Amino acid sequence: MDLRFLLTFLFCSVSWIFFWEVRWKKGKESQIEEWIQGHSLSEYKLLFEDVQTLEELSLSILTRLEYVVREKRRWRDIAEAHIQLLRDFAFQEWLCSQSLEHYYHTLKTLGCMTLDDLAQFDSRLQLSLAAWGYYYEDYIKLSTGVKVLQASRGSRDQDYEIQLVHSLAERRLNEKWSIAGAFIFGCTVALCFLIRDLMFYVIGGITVSIIAFVFTIKFLCELAARVVSFLQNEDPGRRGDRSIYDYVRGNYLDPRSCKVSWDWKDPEEVGQTMSFRVQLFYKNGQPFPAHRPVGLRVNITHIELALDIPITQEVLQEPESNVVKVAFTVRKAGRYEVAVKLGGLNVAYSPYYKIFKPGTVDPSKTKIAYHFSTLVLVYGQQHTLQIEPRDEYGNPTSNSTSLIDEVNYSVHVHSLGTVDDDSLEEYYSKSVSSNKQLCQVLLKITLRKKGCFRARISYTDLPLSNGEFDIIVLSENEKNCVEKNVSTTGISIYFEAYLYGTGNYSNYSNSSWQLPASALMAPQRRPSMGDEEDEHDSPVEGQPEKVKKPKKVYCYISPKQLSVKEFYLKIIPWRLFTFRVCPGTKFTYYDPDPVHKYLTLVVDDGIQPPVELSCKDRNIMAATFIRFLHKNIGGSETFQDKVSFFQRELRHIHSKRPRTKTCLKITRHCILDSSLKSTRNFSVSDWSKNFEVVFQDEEGKISR
Repeated sequence: MDLRFLLTFLFCSVSWIFFWEVRWKKGKESQIEEWIQGHSLSEYKLLFEDVQTLEELSLSILTRLEYVVREKRRWRDIAEAHIQLLRDFAFQEWLCSQSLEHYYHTLKTLGCMTLDDLAQFDSRLQLSLAAWGYYYEDYIKLSTGVKVLQASRGSRDQDYEIQLVHSLAERRLNEKWSIAGAFIFGCTVALCFLIRDLMFYVIGGITVSIIAFVFTIKFLCELAARVVSFLQNEDPGRRGDRSIYDYVRGNYLDPRSCKVSWDWKDPEEVGQTMSFRVQLFYKNGQPFPAHRPVGLRVNITHIELALDIPITQEVLQEPESNVVKVAFTVRKAGRYEVAVKLGGLNVAYSPYYKIFKPGTVDPSKTKIAYHFSTLVLVYGQQHTLQIEPRDEYGNPTSNSTSLIDEVNYSVHVHSLGTVDDDSLEEYYSKSVSSNKQLCQVLLKITLRKKGCFRARISYTDLPLSNGEFDIIVLSENEKNCVEKNVSTTGISIYFEAYLYGTGNYSNYSNSSWQLPASALMAPQRRPSMGDEEDEHDSPVEGQPEKVKKPKKVYCYISPKQLSVKEFYLKIIPWRLFTFRVCPGTKFTYYDPDPVHKYLTLVVDDGIQPPVELSCKDRNIMAATFIRFLHKNIGGSETFQDKVSFFQRELRHIHSKRPRTKTCLKITRHCILDSSLKSTRNFSVSDWSKNFEVVFQDEEGKISR
C-alpha cells in the first residue's frame, strides 16, 4: 500500500510539473510569434528557434540580425522596436521590484510607457489618478519610487535597463511551476486513491455546499424582490387588498410570470386574421383570472413604416379563465414589433418581433416600372421591361414564387393599322428572368418587323395593371432621323399630311385590341371639311365608292406642342389645331387611307375633337412626338417618376440661377386674381426666385 501511494504521488507530481511546463512553453512561443509577425520579421523566424522567452529575444535580437539585415531603413525600424520592447520589460521589472506590479496597466493607460515617462510624474494629480483604487501604502511607494527615478535620471543608461530585463527573465523562468504546488497536488490525489471514501466525501461535500449556497442566495434575492415590490406599490388602488404576506407568498399578478403563445408560425402571409394568447399567472405560478381588470395593453407596430395595427381582445372561458386572445390583421409586409404590457411592465420576453411576408401575385396590382403608353424601339434590338410583382395589398413579392415562375408571364403582340395577319409570333421573341435583389421580373422582348403594334403583358392570362401599351418599331435610318429631329433646337420639325376630318373617335381609340382583323382593317372615315362635289372614287374594295377629298396640311412638332396648319396661296399659314406635348394627347393608329395609301393616325387630347391625319412618315412623326414627351416628363408616365423628375429639374435650375428676390403686390380680398395678374408674364428664371409678397394697404412682408 505504501509503494502504491508513493508511485501515485510521484506520477501526479511529475504530471503536474509536465503540464505547467508545456503550458508555460506554449504561452512564451505564442508571445514570440505574435511579436515577430507584428514587426514583419517572419522571414527571420528560423534565427530565433532556440529562444525560449520574449525577454531573451529582447536581449539578443540585434546580435542575431546584425549580419542579415542590409537595408538601413529596415535596420532602423528593428532597432526602434528592440528599444521599445527592452524599455517595456525594464519598466515591468522595476515596478515588480517596488511591489507595484499591479500599477502596470493603470500607468499604461495614463501614457506612462517607460521609466523616463514615470520619472516625469511630478504632478500630485497624476499620482493620485495612478493610485486611485489602491491602498495608501501603494501611493506612498509610487510617489517615493518616482522621486528615486527623478534623482537617478542622469545615472540610468541602457545597461541598467538590460540588467533589469535579465532579472525579469530569470524570475519568470523560475515561476513556471512550484515544488509546493506539485507536492500538494500529488498528496491530494494519492490520498484520494488510497482512501476512496475520502474522495467521495471531499467531492460530495464541495458539491453540496455549492448547491446550498446558490439556492440560499436565490431565495434571499427573491424574498427581497417581493418585499421591494410590495413597498413600491404603496397606492392602495393599485395594490388592492393584498398584504405583504401575499407578496411573500407570490399571490399577486407578475408580468414576468405570464406567457405568450402564438397561433401561427413565422413567417405568415399578410391579409389573414392572426391571433395569439396571453396566459396570466400569479408570481407563485397559479392561474390569474383574466376577467379581473389587469391593465393589459398590446401595441403592434410596423417597424419600417411606424404603422399601428388595430387589435381586438377576448377572454377565453377555459377551465382556468386566465387566457386573453388577441386578434389582428396586417396588410403591409415587413417586420412588426408586438409589445405586451401589464400595468406598464413588459410581459415575459416582450417586445416580440414577427415577420409577415407578401401574399401571392395579383396581376391588377403588378406594374411595369418606368411605364410609358408608347414605346419606340429599333428593328431587331432587344428591350427590357422591368415588372414589379405585387400582391393584392401592394406589397413587393420579394419572397414569392412569382420570381421563379417566369412561365406564367406571357406577351401578346398584334399589329395596328395594317392589312397583315394579326399573328406575329414569328416576328418577335421574349425571354423572362428575375432579379431577386430588386424584387423585379425582367422581360426582354425583340421585334423583327417595322410598324405600329399593340402589346399586352399578362400573368396567368390576366393583364397587368399597366400591361397594355403601343410599340413603334423603326428601322435604323428612321431612328437616326428621329434622333436628329429631337436634337434640333430652336426649329420646329414639320411633316406633310392630309387631314380627313374631325369627329368622335372614342369608339376606335377605346376599342379592345382583341377585335378581329377585319374590324381593325375596315377604314372608318368621317366627313371632311370640303364640299360634297369634291369626291374621289375609293379604290379599296368593300369601302364606300365616294370619300371626301382630304385637305393637305403640315404638322409642326416642337418640344411643347403639335400644330396642324394649312397654307393659303402656299405662303399664308393658318393654324387649324394645336395639341400639347403631354401624356393627355393620345395617338390611335389605323390602316392606310384609301386615296394616298398613307398610314393614318387619330390625335385626341380629350378636349377638342379628334383629328384624323394620314402621313407618309407617320411612324417617324409619332416617334418624334413620343421622344419629345419622354424628355419633357422624364421618360415615365407614373406619378412618382414625374415627381422625381420635376424635383431633379428644379434643383438643376436653382443651381444655375441666383436666388434673388422678386416683389409681388397682392390684394387680400381677391388673392387669386391678383396673384395670377402678378405672375402672368413670369419666365422660368422669375419662378426660381424668392417671392416677397406685399399685401396692399397692409404693413409687413412675407418671404417664401
